[in-house]
Amino acid sequence: MRGTNFQAATFSVSELKAATTQAECLKVEEPPPHVGSARKEIVNGVTFTVIETDGIASGNLIDGYVYRSFHRDKCYELDVRIAFSNPANADPGTMKNFDVKAVISVSNRC
Repeated sequence: MRGTNFQAATFSVSELKAATTQAECLKVEEPPPHVGSARKEIVNGVTFTVIETDGIASGNLIDGYVYRSFHRDKCYELDVRIAFSNPANADPGTMKNFDVKAVISVSNRC
């Protein structure tokens, strides 16, 4: 994504063994601030609750997308983190915004 403000992205999959009920599983204690309300999304036929978070530090930003599903009596979490810079901190015309949906789409296909 040359020429954009994209810096890095991570994707992880975890089974949260401490969460033994759906209520425990869907209680996401991510650091604030949460962005908007939780929403439902289907990934490969499995329904997930999605919570968005964000963070800012010195002109850099991190968007977080936490996907949780209580499926077959187990709690699963898909976690996507995307780091990018504020294009306002670059010289005019040298950097454009990247497509965040394209990054999330790639992670959901994994």
